[in-house]
Amino acid sequence: MRSITIRNYFLFLLSASLFALMLPTHAQDEPPAVEAPAVEAEEPASTLTQGQAAVIIARSLGLFSGQVAVPTQAQSIQLLLARNISPAGGWDPAAELSAGDLARMLVFALGSQDELSEAELAADNNDPFIDLILEKTGTDIPAIITANRLNRVPILAGTDSFDGATSDPLIILPLEEFADEDEIPVDQEDLEETLASVVASQGGSGGQVDGGSNNITPSGA
Repeated sequence: MRSITIRNYFLFLLSASLFALMLPTHAQDEPPAVEAPAVEAEEPASTLTQGQAAVIIARSLGLFSGQVAVPTQAQSIQLLLARNISPAGGWDPAAELSAGDLARMLVFALGSQDELSEAELAADNNDPFIDLILEKTGTDIPAIITANRLNRVPILAGTDSFDGATSDPLIILPLEEFADEDEIPVDQEDLEETLASVVASQGGSGGQVDGGSNNITPSGA
């Protein structure tokens, strides 16, 4: 009787072991977790430096005449300095380009500086230059920049506000973030639209530069 009991006990252990081997191992059967791919954030628009703007403005004046395939910032600044074109306080290639500096440079590029007083020319305040560009060419530089910022965000119907869901550091609504309009930073889109507007005011077609009628023409040239 005792031998039968022991045999039954071992048979029970053997059956239990076989049953355990037949059970699925969920930890092994489950597929490994797959991490979602990282989504790269959209690059915000970047403001232009004075050096970058110098290349674009020198081209818009036709100063290279196609002789220089890839003009440098230093070459562009030298060519502009030869025509007394510079931001207030002189050139700083790494400094951010402002609306006021752009207006000042365009006044000299157009040869319209004689329409401002000596005090206005010597002062750091660029508002007279912004106003003169508006008067001479109908180009409202701060308005162009503001419109470009607003186009980058969804505008709420019937209001002047937006949802604020943006990483663009250039969005400015209203302009109260800056002490003066002339301090608004300029990006490439702003500069290109401003130059196109100035060229169009002179009877050119705007758009590409280095093409004669598409260049800014100084008064008396």
